[in-house]
Amino acid sequence: MSSSLDGAASELYAVEPGRFTAERTRLAGDARAAGDADAARAIGELRRPTTSAWLVNQLARGEQGSAGEMERLEQLGGQLRQAQAVLDAPRMRELTRQRHQLVTALVGRADEVAAAAGQRVSAAVRRELEDTLGAAVADEQASMAVMSGRLTRALTYAGFGEVDITEATATPLRPRRTTKLADVKLDESGADGPKEAARPARRSSARSLARPAKDQAAQPVRRSAARLVERPSAQPTASSAADHRTQTQADQEQQADEKQRAGQLVEQKRAELTEAEHELRQKRQKHDDARSEQAQLQARLDELQAEVVSVRRRLDTGDRQVAQAERELRRHERHLKDTSKELKRAEATLARLDPA
Repeated sequence: MSSSLDGAASELYAVEPGRFTAERTRLAGDARAAGDADAARAIGELRRPTTSAWLVNQLARGEQGSAGEMERLEQLGGQLRQAQAVLDAPRMRELTRQRHQLVTALVGRADEVAAAAGQRVSAAVRRELEDTLGAAVADEQASMAVMSGRLTRALTYAGFGEVDITEATATPLRPRRTTKLADVKLDESGADGPKEAARPARRSSARSLARPAKDQAAQPVRRSAARLVERPSAQPTASSAADHRTQTQADQEQQADEKQRAGQLVEQKRAELTEAEHELRQKRQKHDDARSEQAQLQARLDELQAEVVSVRRRLDTGDRQVAQAERELRRHERHLKDTSKELKRAEATLARLDPA
């Protein structure tokens, strides 16, 4: 991407949607005048953002004091994804609560941005803001799109899988270093940061925790099979009895580990269920709001249609009155003309009778 296009995009997606087209035309003309035809063409193809995307772009730029909260939103997404990877259910619940608080606060910031620009945030735009900020927490690519400041449309997270960011940004996202679980320390306060002196053993442990559940479930079977293959066939001795106790203890520890992982999985699913129920309530509320708004609009439409009928009737009445008045006017004009002729004839007769 050329520096001309990059600079123009940074400037263009900071302006209000109402000024977007005129500003895009100006910037394309500047690039064309500078002899950069490719940049001029690319600038002319930049898409105008929706209202919600424009507001998110302003938040990403730190408008109305939102810089710290947007940075926290980005960090929160990484923390929540890490907690999900290690099946830390209590941490997931706490971070989910923080996410709701942070999204609410950022929507309030968006209200301030809109008010400063003389605009009002509608219920539909507010829902798109909530969906987009929630998607940024759920998916790293969505977070990059939001933080780019060049969003062109709202984002939506379905609750699973990845967020669709196809043509969601004006320019391609700049790649950045992906933070691995082994490089992030999640402490009790929720802060995450790079481990300055991470040991290989700790990194291996983190990778093991992040391993898919399917592989983890298969590990006990593989370990048991390995022990059966490696176990020597010997006559019962004191040594074999000790080995048996050791094996029993290992099996018990293995069962305890499996039980702990199962408990963590249950906690994770409970947290996901709680989140899904919360999102379902939100969707139902949005549905109810939409139905209510539809009913209000339909009632208003009915009123306007009735008013149109009334106006048409009055207009028809007015047309008939005008036509009647025109007919009466023409009749009076003819009467006046006839009277004028009669007056002239009477004056002529009087002149003849009057002696000279």
